[in-house]
Amino acid sequence: MSWEPLAFLAILTHGLAVADFGELILRLGVGVPFLISGCNKLFCPTCHRWLRNNLTNSGIACPAVAVWWVAGWEAFAGLLLVLGLFTGAAAFILFLVCAVAFLVSWRRKLDKKNPAHFWDAYTEIGFMFDVLLGWMLLVTMFQGPGKFSLDYLIGLDYLFF
Repeated sequence: MSWEPLAFLAILTHGLAVADFGELILRLGVGVPFLISGCNKLFCPTCHRWLRNNLTNSGIACPAVAVWWVAGWEAFAGLLLVLGLFTGAAAFILFLVCAVAFLVSWRRKLDKKNPAHFWDAYTEIGFMFDVLLGWMLLVTMFQGPGKFSLDYLIGLDYLFF
């Protein structure tokens, strides 16, 4: 009897059982885009202007200061996630960024889509980039940094923040 079908069945039912790689992939999958996005908003005049206009249109107070604040935290916390350093705190900060971005823009985004009914609207909201990133950041906060992180190397992996 060949064991290949049983091994395949075990993978289907239990996954690859390499949670530390999953945590690394999740951290990189969220951290790298935030790092790049934050750096773009800090150093690219067009991206900086877009964010400032978006903050102004969303009614955020002091958009001239907020643009540097948001972009700086996106870049810094994104870098921390990539490194796996203070992972819980970095994920929490980026979760707050996503929550604010969602709260100030969900209605405008939803109106552009013009959903046909409640479930269509619910699907549109559920697949908004801010919402998906928020879920990924919550998982990162609760799952922890994993063994492939600076937190693990220096003994901070047991802390929530």
